[in-house]
Parts: sequence; structure tokens; C-alpha cells
Amino acid sequence: METAIKVLHEILTECRGYTKESENIYKTTEGKKVLIVQSNIDKLNIQIGKEYITNLLEEECEHLILIYTCITSSANKMFEELQHYTIELFNVNELMFNITKHVLVPKHVKISDNEKIEFMKRFGEKIPIINVTDPISKIYNYKSGDIIKIIRPNNEISYRICK
Repeated sequence: METAIKVLHEILTECRGYTKESENIYKTTEGKKVLIVQSNIDKLNIQIGKEYITNLLEEECEHLILIYTCITSSANKMFEELQHYTIELFNVNELMFNITKHVLVPKHVKISDNEKIEFMKRFGEKIPIINVTDPISKIYNYKSGDIIKIIRPNNEISYRICK
């Protein structure tokens, strides 16, 4: 779990530009608070999930990043249905190393809203897809509809739309 916390810190500070406020609180570039919870429970269930949501409310956050080892399908569904909050779930195995630092992973950058409008006018929506569940999408917290610019080592540029 220690490695996962270290990698998550790298992701939040280096990839997302967040700043660490305290042991388990980060601030986004917009100044919103993000609560980090590492679940040491063998199997995360609804009851424990509700406790984490209570912690989220107590810390006055709207964004939770939860690291778990195992989660029940009912708890997973509960987190998906909480639409007023941003809840990111990471299995501890997904955070064993920072994939953005791997030599074969090119640079990924979300284009701005203005660039997106121009891009859509020029190319439409018929571009290759990157899934929201893709590890890179999870690392950068890309949302459905985001357009991602991929810059390869040879300076070749390609685009993907997140769905």
C-alpha cells in the first residue's frame, strides 16, 4: 500500500498539478479539495463505503480518491451512482508504478475547450477512441467527451476522444 500512495502522490502532483495540503488532502488547480483514502479492509463493502462518504462530507470535499485491494460489486455500484461527487477508484495493483513514466507511453494532454471547438469543427467526432477506463484516462481523470492530444517521441501527434 505504501508504494501505491507514493505513486498516487506522483500522479496527483506531477500529472494533474495538485498540491498536497495535508496527509490525505490535496487541492486541485481550481482550489477544490480532494480526499485520499487508502482502504486497508480486505473487501470494501457498502457499509465501509458509506463511512468513507461520511469522511468526505466531514472534510467538506466533493472529490474522493479511494485505493482498495478488493471491492464488492454492490459497493462499486454505490460509488458509481453518487453523481454529486467525483469518486475515483484505484485498485492497489493499478498503482504499483507510474505508467506515465514508462518509456513506451507517449505524452498525453487534454486540449482546452477552445481548441476542442475548433477541432470538432475541423474533424468532427470521427476520431479514434480512448476509453474512460483506460489506465491513462484514469491517471489523468479524463472524462467522456474530452479530446486528448498524444505526442509521440518522434513528435508525431495523434488525437483520441474519451468515451
